[in-house]
Amino acid sequence: MITAKTISILLLLSFCGNLFAQKETPKSVLFNGKDFDGWQKYLAVPYKSVAIEMPKGENGDYISPIGFDKDPLNVFKVVTEDGKPAIKVTGEVFGHIRTTNEYENYHLIISFKWGNKKYPPREDKKRDAGLLYHSLGVPQNTAPWSQSQECQIQEGDCGDYFIIGGSTIDIKVDTSSKPFFKYKKDGVLTNFLALPRRGRCLKSEDFENPVGSWNTIEIYTIGDKSLHVVNGHLVMALQNSRMRASKGQTMPLTKGKIQLQSEGAEIFYRDILLEPITKFPSKFGILF
Repeated sequence: MITAKTISILLLLSFCGNLFAQKETPKSVLFNGKDFDGWQKYLAVPYKSVAIEMPKGENGDYISPIGFDKDPLNVFKVVTEDGKPAIKVTGEVFGHIRTTNEYENYHLIISFKWGNKKYPPREDKKRDAGLLYHSLGVPQNTAPWSQSQECQIQEGDCGDYFIIGGSTIDIKVDTSSKPFFKYKKDGVLTNFLALPRRGRCLKSEDFENPVGSWNTIEIYTIGDKSLHVVNGHLVMALQNSRMRASKGQTMPLTKGKIQLQSEGAEIFYRDILLEPITKFPSKFGILF
């Protein structure tokens, strides 16, 4: 016979269990909906058509980056989009916003939506941006981004992998796919380097929503392994993440800052959440 006392004990245990579970996986809100607290802006060398008071060379090209925390064109700003706070990125100048903190072993969730505008030199190309993780150091010379691993955000290519600044990683692929290798769960484990066919890996399938709709990109990363997930669908598993070190050697690349790109297309980012994890979701099966 279940007594009132027994029911009370069970309810208390359930409450404590839920409380414990919440403490085990706290979510951090990386975008507060008001300003860029916790983020740093960086803008690279503007394209020559951009109107800004900066030195130019004899050929009419700008000769230096705008730099950190200088945004005279309001490339990055907080707006209300579809009734919620969002980060609007015009894309007019290549660059990024980056977290001030480094992270490792986490599940990152971010929503994005394409805007309408595109800018030179990509005004006649696909809308392009990117989510960069395990970012270390600062952009070198005139580069817009720091060394990192990229989960591509580009029309029709969301979830692709790109090498950024000398990083490298291994991915199981269909080696017969052209012009680039394509992720395949039971494919051949292949190292990706900055070579013609090896600087990019295509995701398994396209799950991006139409332009004007919101999409959700997720990164799961533990140690040197990571997953790219687009709108709830696993599109790539990556392993042995590492970075270029001295004398041609490499070292593990398992943590770093998070960068969101500005790359010639108007884009909105919102609902940026991060939670620590110790294992990959079982729903994706055995991937490594």
